[in-house]
Amino acid sequence: STATRIAFDGVGRSAAVASQAFGIFGAVISTGVALRGWCSSKSGQAQARSKMADITVHVLQLQRLLAAMDRLECPVCADSVALAEEVRLCDGEGHCLHARCL
Repeated sequence: STATRIAFDGVGRSAAVASQAFGIFGAVISTGVALRGWCSSKSGQAQARSKMADITVHVLQLQRLLAAMDRLECPVCADSVALAEEVRLCDGEGHCLHARCL
């Protein structure tokens, strides 16, 4: 009875370790598939990248229009950004800041 319980506990532990290993393996495979999808140059990805570039241009045009109407606000100092002022854009985020605020 004790030997049976010890053998059963050993099998249970082995099953738990195997389950964790398969879970980790599945997560690694899923991550690899996701990364490959983002790095591929399939037509769907090319269209998505093209659309993102178009949207970025439209956001910049909208910021310029807002600056011309004194409605664009610097997120650092909360003052309005005028069209004639020197500005900087955050990398990746596109926030428009006064050059002096950086």
